Parts: sequence; C-alpha cells; structure tokens
Amino acid sequence: HHWPVINGIELGGVRERVNDDLDLFIDLLNRFTSENQDLMQPVAPPADPAERDALQARMHKLAGNAGLIGATTVSELAKQVEDSLRNQNLKEIPVLLDQLCQHLLHLCESVRPVLKNLSQRNGRGEEQELTSEELDEFSDALAQKKISAMKMYRKLGPAMRSRMGKAAYEEFDQSMGKLDFSGANERLQQLRSTLSAAKSADQTDTI
Repeated sequence: HHWPVINGIELGGVRERVNDDLDLFIDLLNRFTSENQDLMQPVAPPADPAERDALQARMHKLAGNAGLIGATTVSELAKQVEDSLRNQNLKEIPVLLDQLCQHLLHLCESVRPVLKNLSQRNGRGEEQELTSEELDEFSDALAQKKISAMKMYRKLGPAMRSRMGKAAYEEFDQSMGKLDFSGANERLQQLRSTLSAAKSADQTDTI
C-alpha cells in the first residue's frame, strides 16, 4: 500500500499513531470529512451562551480528531476558536470560523479523490463468524480506548451488523464514528449478552 500525499495533512506522526495501518487511516479520514460537512459552510458565531458552549465542545473535539489525522492547520484553528469562545474574544471568532471553514473545504477537496481511488481498490471485508474471543478482545480495546479498536471493528463490523439488527448497529456505528468508545462498548455488551443467551438456548435444545 502506498501512503497518499494529501495537501493539508502531515503524514509524519499519523503513520506512527495508526501503527502504519493505511486502511485505518482511510476510515478515520472518511469519518472526519463526513462528520464535519456542516462546518464547510459559513458558521454564524453563536450569540446564545448555551450555543457558545456547544460550539466550544465541538471545536475541542474537532481539534483532537484533526490532530489524529495530521490536519495540523485545521487542528490549530479549531483550538483558537475554542480558546476565543472560552475567553469570550467575540471579535476574533467570525474571522477564525471563516478561516476554519476555508481550510476544511480545501482539505475535503484534497481528500475526496484519494478516498475515491482507495475505496475502489479496497473491497469491504466479507462477513464471518463472531467468536467470543474476538468480542472480548474488541471490548478490551474499546474499554482501554485503543485506536486499534477501529481496525478490529472494520473486521468484525459486517458480522456484528447481521446479528445486531439495523437500528442497533447504526447507533453502534455512530458511536464508533465519533470515537465514543465507551458508548460503543455499552452497545457491544448488549450484543454479547444476546449472543450468550442464544448460545445457552442452543445448548439446552441439544440436551
């Protein structure tokens, strides 16, 4: 796998953070661009304190996720917006939000063709059996908030989908997309108890 050169992304530390796993990097890029579509159009600075707090939390998360994928400029700008909101430097906010919007747009334009090429080349994993060992390992990775949980999810996802049902799986997928590993782990525990109940029922039938 050749790592793509993408304008606006510094690959140096990224490869180390994702253990040189290109598929994982592509997953993170995909999620990052789809989650932040709304910030790629002008955002009006919020007047209401509750909205300001919500935007501040959003910027904090954006700074972290942008840092994770190596989008250093976007990460820095998000931190500046977060600081300005916290310190109520209201004059700076519109300018910073506008810069952030422009950088996100450029980043998305650079990322889109790369994602298109790579997703055509990479077929999605085939569905397979779910073993309790794999689910234990996945659950541990989620509990410890390890980024390797994303890699395991890519492998186990199709099999989990067919066992969880569409609605539960979509909620689980959203948690994974937001890197909300504790929320995802709660839903995984529900799946594990359902599976073990089904297993005991199977064993009772055979007696």
